[in-house]
Amino acid sequence: MVLFEANICTLYDIGREDGVDYLVLEYLEGETIAERLSKGALPLEQALRIGAQVADALDKAHRAGIVHRDFKPGNVMLTKSGAKLLDFGLARVEEPVRMPGALSTLPTQAKPLTEEGSLLGTFQYMAPEQLEGKNVDERTDIFALGSVVFEMVTGKRAFEGKSPASLIGAILKDEPQPIAAMQPMAPPALDRVVRRCLAKDPDERWQSASDLAAELRWIAEEGSRASVTVAEASGLPFARLAPWLLAAAATFAAAWALWLRSAPDAGPLQVQELDLSFPADIEPVPYYDSGFALSPDGRIVATIGWKNGARSLFVRPLESAEVLEITESSGMAGATFSPDSTKVALLGTNRQVTSLSLTDRQRTVLASNADTSGGLAWGEAGIVFVRNGALWIAPTGGGEPRSLTALDTSRHEILHTEPLFLPGGRSVLFSSLTTEPETERIEAVSVDGSARRVVVERATTPVWSPTGHLLFGRDGAVLATAFDEEGVRARGVATPVLPQGLVGTSRSGALGLQLAANGTLLFMPRDFHQQRLVSVARDGSALTLDLPRGRYGFPRLSPDGHRVMVVSEFNHLAALNLERGTRASLTTAAPGTGWCVWNRDGSRIVYRRFNSPFWISADGTDQQGEVEGAGVTDFPTGPGPDPDSVLVTRVQPETTGDVFLLSLSGAFAPRPLLSSTRGTNGGAQLSPNGRWLAYVSRESGQFEIHVRRFPELDRLWQVSEGGGTQPRWSATGHEIYYRGSPSLRAVPFDGTAEEPVMGKPQALFRDEYDLGIAATLANYDVTPEGRFLMLRRDSQGGHLHIILNWTEELKRELAKAAAR
Repeated sequence: MVLFEANICTLYDIGREDGVDYLVLEYLEGETIAERLSKGALPLEQALRIGAQVADALDKAHRAGIVHRDFKPGNVMLTKSGAKLLDFGLARVEEPVRMPGALSTLPTQAKPLTEEGSLLGTFQYMAPEQLEGKNVDERTDIFALGSVVFEMVTGKRAFEGKSPASLIGAILKDEPQPIAAMQPMAPPALDRVVRRCLAKDPDERWQSASDLAAELRWIAEEGSRASVTVAEASGLPFARLAPWLLAAAATFAAAWALWLRSAPDAGPLQVQELDLSFPADIEPVPYYDSGFALSPDGRIVATIGWKNGARSLFVRPLESAEVLEITESSGMAGATFSPDSTKVALLGTNRQVTSLSLTDRQRTVLASNADTSGGLAWGEAGIVFVRNGALWIAPTGGGEPRSLTALDTSRHEILHTEPLFLPGGRSVLFSSLTTEPETERIEAVSVDGSARRVVVERATTPVWSPTGHLLFGRDGAVLATAFDEEGVRARGVATPVLPQGLVGTSRSGALGLQLAANGTLLFMPRDFHQQRLVSVARDGSALTLDLPRGRYGFPRLSPDGHRVMVVSEFNHLAALNLERGTRASLTTAAPGTGWCVWNRDGSRIVYRRFNSPFWISADGTDQQGEVEGAGVTDFPTGPGPDPDSVLVTRVQPETTGDVFLLSLSGAFAPRPLLSSTRGTNGGAQLSPNGRWLAYVSRESGQFEIHVRRFPELDRLWQVSEGGGTQPRWSATGHEIYYRGSPSLRAVPFDGTAEEPVMGKPQALFRDEYDLGIAATLANYDVTPEGRFLMLRRDSQGGHLHIILNWTEELKRELAKAAAR
């Protein structure tokens, strides 16, 4: 195979002459990285440029099915035209991989040039799996490239040893020193990128060389904008100072821009961009409609995130490293700031709306029975929230909430969401969603609850701009129109200001962006939720399934083991056929899609659609209907004891969460199974033989897994130890699995007698997979072979994006449109 790539030494011919094999290669002038390193470390800018070029070369090789397997400084030539990758003598040719059958099947590969178990390459740059003689893939080359980038920047090798044995031991067990310890001018983001390259587990590394190239270029670009690093304060490491980790250059830009705003006669404001990312112990989940918030003054960011198995709100001023963690016993589902930015309104999964002062931490309960699927807005007249799909308003000084809107059944409305107070605080804009496609629109209602009026057709996500414009979403793009806030009407033609595919969406389909009065824009990038579906063995080794990167949730294996169902893009169900290797949509797109389960015999799928439980036939006949007796507070968690029943968690204000059994056909009224005023009960899962019910309870003050006899439910036994969420049964019923930070755990279970016999919880593998949106509902599944279907967040995901003074850019875009 001949690769013509700017950063790969071109191979012109292969032949044999007089018994001698030969290669005809491009002639290159320059020196290798190894020769250059003999003179010391490379300048940071040059090292980043070379690293990105070589990553591009590896990406081209990988796309052609070639793994280098001997990447090292001596195999890269530095020429006047750039870096050139050399010597594919140990390369391995791969064939495309598809899952032909059971999940336990390993990928088949073309016969390698050398057999598995042999050690070829240069020890210093070999990945752990290569040293152990295991199969290698593209990620093996990424490990080697990380080692070379480390060496180029620091002048030192990432791993050292006095003998081959000690060197191998270091690569297998040790972590490299922080780059900043040897190269103080290196940005913290570079250390994060290189450490990810050097992860022991291939599944923990960058999954493609193109992703790595993009990261290195981004660091280089940020460095060119501001050659400033953040100094450590009081001897504390930067990671401890900044729970939300900002790149050094971005932090400088933010501080400079904030100072510039306060300076008199500062002149034109400069637009600055930066990413807001999260440390390893916080998994952000801002895909609720109010899952993240920017204060009106543009100085504080709040977002929901998982930490130690609980979903909390994290509040942080942009000018400070201090972070406030706000907890709610039932978990968090939304937040918004007060008009003066001194308080925050909280929406808990117990459906309560409370206000919290950021100065004295005083909390006040304002309303109950709020929908967690709706948004929040705070104005002078009170806090607007969603109840039973419509808007209500609660006075902040105390008093009973009152209704603002009612769902219009003639339009098939299902949800009023994304409330927004206009300047003056007398009118509220909101998105009206229906069951019919392309009928969504933005409407307005007065705070006194008078008649509604349509503001923009085929639009969602109203956002007010201090320039006097209304921003809104349509077909994934953001548009702006001049707006009369007094007359509450649009003026003029709408102009696209942010392209389609840039901003991500919430579960309801709303675009995830916020704009402050000072012109700061905060948004969730489209790739924030990018994930891969992986099959993980008990020892933690992972195999990526043949499903493209996407936004997924709730992986569910069919009872016959042939199909994996997932929620895709928050709006439809998709299935991967494991026997054929094909993908198919199971439902049409609808907002509020999620919480899916197969019924007992796999003939039907139960899921939430339009924020209510529905069922659909699994055989492709498109038979479907609403679950009889179900409501907007019912969340399916598992199949019932027969094909016509389903277990749900019913969220109720008095108990926060109860376990109910529902009939799909309405053969019996909803049956309460477990209820307690002392804490949430949910996530119920019946054992394969139907004799035992495992579930999550918070009666003890923290989430724990319990089990009861079914249907008696007369006694309970605690399964987990030290906290646990998201239970699942093994196919045989002889084990119960649950998520117990920091590992996924297994508990041996014998239910043959009247009382169960359980073993001590055993840690299987480190749980660094997506937790999903609820502690009660498992965001994973287990195959009959004992592998775990998990969702791994993509390497590019997890960053919120901030643009300081974005309204300056908005003005320029609108001026260009007006001139056309």
